[in-house]
Parts: sequence; C-alpha cells; structure tokens
Amino acid sequence: MNNDQLLILELVKGNRSAFKKVHDLHYAWLYGYSLTLTRDKDIAKDIVQETMTTLWINRASLDSKKSLKNFLITLTKRNFIDHYRKHKRDLGLLENLTIEAFTDASSDSGNHDFMDKKEILNQWIEELPPATKDVFILNKFRGISYKEIAELNSISVKTVESHLYKAMKFLRKKVTKKL
Repeated sequence: MNNDQLLILELVKGNRSAFKKVHDLHYAWLYGYSLTLTRDKDIAKDIVQETMTTLWINRASLDSKKSLKNFLITLTKRNFIDHYRKHKRDLGLLENLTIEAFTDASSDSGNHDFMDKKEILNQWIEELPPATKDVFILNKFRGISYKEIAELNSISVKTVESHLYKAMKFLRKKVTKKL
C-alpha cells in the first residue's frame, strides 16, 4: 500500500492528523491549479478551502484503491464551476459585442443608458440554456480557453464551440431585434 492509500484509510476513520497531512501535502499544488482556473488569489484560496472541507465531509466515501490526487482535482473543478454559477461577476459584459450593438450615435443618454443596456444583456444571458450559459461565461468573461472549458465540463472541444456558437447566435438575434 502506498502513502496516499494509507492516508485515505486513516481519513475514512476520521483521523484529523491524516487530514492535516493531506492538507499539507496537497494544498500548494491545489492552490496553483485553482489559481490557473480562477486567475484570482482570493477566489483560488476559497475554492481550495471548499475542496478540503468537502474532502473532510465526504471522507467516508473515499476509496483507497483510487487516486487521491485525481479525487482532489475533480473536487476542485466542481467547486470552481459551482463558484462561478453562484457568483457571476460583471467583467465587462460582452464589450466586443454590446458596445457597438447598443451604441446609438444620436443618443446622449450617458452612463444610465449603458447600465440599462448591461441589465438587458444580463437578462438575455440568463435566458440561455444552463450548459450554454456556463460555457459562454467561462469563455467570454473569464477568458478560459475552449480546451480548459472542455476539460472542466468533461465535454469535447467541439461541444464547447457549439455552445458558444449557439450563445452568440442567440445574443445577435436579440441585439438585432433591440435595434
């Protein structure tokens, strides 16, 4: 039996020192991995903390025959996706699409009008099917590559492209109707 298998067996028993050892051994690389996903130090720390909490809560279901590292990677991916489903940030909101689409050369309505347009855009994004919306947000707002999104969601790159195509087609249609 290797060290990870022994640690898992001790974790299943509720051994806190085994949990501390897992934390000490895996925290640094999990944080680095989470940071590559989030590009935000605080959010990365929160996601790793959530991963460790989930590990402790679900310790009884651990299988010593499976890789602890793979389990931690999967938990971190899930926590990352859950975080962004729950806490979407306003990061420019489709600047490459919306600024031009909503600009009316004859209008001097100012910042208030822009905020209204952002709200409309948010409503349209919420109308997207959940999987399409998630892929769209990860790519357009977080700048995550097609390949990374595919890995996070356990889908093919072609499926990611399809979701993005559908989202852009839907939003262009909405913008055209609005104009």
